[in-house]
Amino acid sequence: MNQSEEFLQLLTECQGYLFAYIAAALGDSDLANEVLQETNLVMWRKSDEFEMGSSFSAWSFRIANFQLMSHRQRQLREKLLFDQALVERITHSAQERSESYVARLKQLDHCISKMPARYRDVITRRYHNGESLRKIAEELQQTPNAIGQLLFRIKKKLSECVSRGSREATI
Repeated sequence: MNQSEEFLQLLTECQGYLFAYIAAALGDSDLANEVLQETNLVMWRKSDEFEMGSSFSAWSFRIANFQLMSHRQRQLREKLLFDQALVERITHSAQERSESYVARLKQLDHCISKMPARYRDVITRRYHNGESLRKIAEELQQTPNAIGQLLFRIKKKLSECVSRGSREATI
């Protein structure tokens, strides 16, 4: 994968948490989409300034924060909507939550990768592919109740693994 492709992949992966961060700061999803697009344009234009291997999350939040400040300056010229201190507190809180969310997603991916292949298969079929318990059970020659119980145990173990930040997910 070349550097442009890697950058594009990082840019794509960050869209969800950047949108959440910007939407929390603005309180308006339409404005958040607008600012997110502006942020994406700036990140794309400055892609050569990003050092591969460094924290893309931190870099993208910094750019998003500058775009939020720019948006607020435009609003101030039009009309004051929120107290700046309140907006900064909301922005800080949203960034912390988004970073925590990203870290937990990475930990979840790691925990899933440590599970036996059979369990990963059941999780993928149920939650990624949307297959019914009945269909999974039929193909695995088990009852839907048995598959439901298995999924319950898997989710409990994954939750514990993510919560403790463990590098092992054993079931």
